[in-house]
Amino acid sequence: MAAIFKVNRPKPWVVQWQDVNGKRKSKSFPTHAEAKRHKAKVEHEIRPVKTTGVSLAGAVVAYLQAKEIDGRSQQTLDKYYRSLKTLTDFAGEIPLSSLTANQIENYKRKRLGRVGNRTANGDLKNIRVFLNWCVKQKHCGENVAKEVELPSFKTRVPTWPSKEQLDACLEDAKKRRRDFYLVLLLAGYSGMRIGEIRQLKVSDLDFRQGIIRVQMGKGKDPRIIPMHPRIKQEFEGSAGEWVFPSPLKPDTHVSEEIKRKLNKWLRK
Repeated sequence: MAAIFKVNRPKPWVVQWQDVNGKRKSKSFPTHAEAKRHKAKVEHEIRPVKTTGVSLAGAVVAYLQAKEIDGRSQQTLDKYYRSLKTLTDFAGEIPLSSLTANQIENYKRKRLGRVGNRTANGDLKNIRVFLNWCVKQKHCGENVAKEVELPSFKTRVPTWPSKEQLDACLEDAKKRRRDFYLVLLLAGYSGMRIGEIRQLKVSDLDFRQGIIRVQMGKGKDPRIIPMHPRIKQEFEGSAGEWVFPSPLKPDTHVSEEIKRKLNKWLRK
């Protein structure tokens, strides 16, 4: 078991535990929430595990639980789940230890018959990471996917609309869907990602200083963005907790469904 205690330091919350070899370890955190999250992660890692008899499906469930404890976003967990479900659907209810490199090759061929190289590449990468975790947890002896060649694909060069194209899109959105208009305005004039926009709070908009505080950016790193005058004009005076509250649950932010609907609308 791990323990949390507080000390008089810049990072006052300390997690202390013993690893599987009996060595005492500790790590400091600035907040109690971060310490609790690390405590849960440590306890998950050092818990006794059975080295035999673990099924593929059971290992997938344990892996997703471990990644959730690690603090992965729901979007990332969903991505892991989709990739690993394609593997369990293909392989069926089998012991993890019976999974072979030949099965992974057959899985790759079948997957490439249904999806493009880019998607299959991402699925195989997620499977490799999953099996690496299984090896570390002693659920299996080796990563049978590591030697399977990943499908190649051409990297798409990102493009950015011109100011004229962006303004035309904004004008059209303003007439049709105000929520699309506001999301596009933030994306176009701040460079924020859709996930960051969905989780934006009214308190993150500092109109006095003219900045936007992104609390959970990519890699969970916060950052500050200058606020464009058009953003200030549209959002100043906003009330409530979330800039984009869920229509079904106003106490939380809008779901990822808005991204799917917005992309569908943009393709038209």
